[in-house]
Amino acid sequence: MEIKVNTKGFDNLEKRFLKMQSIDFKPELKYYAGAIQAKAKLIAPRDPSRPPKDMSRPVTGNLRNSIKVSVMNLKALVFTNWSYAIYQEFGTRYMKARPFLIPSFLEYRKKFKDDIKLKLTRGIKK
Repeated sequence: MEIKVNTKGFDNLEKRFLKMQSIDFKPELKYYAGAIQAKAKLIAPRDPSRPPKDMSRPVTGNLRNSIKVSVMNLKALVFTNWSYAIYQEFGTRYMKARPFLIPSFLEYRKKFKDDIKLKLTRGIKK
């Protein structure tokens, strides 16, 4: 039994993979992480302990101000370290959810994927 493998085109494929490794996606990651952060800050609930119309206490904006971005290699995180953020995002059995991170991500997800595809396509064709 004999198996023949045609390697025609492998050199070209290898060159394309090497070009893909040299493409820098960090600018796109930073841009979209910043856009998601800005949107999350815009729609974040102001105070979880009271309805928004009750102005008897000052509004702190702590949750809104705690939304941060971290970009490392090919990973971007948009996060908050406030303990009550999870209850705002998903709600409790006594409180309706008031999501702010997930809707922000969903708004930019398709645009981000399209930009990455475009950059890959352009980078490989060079």
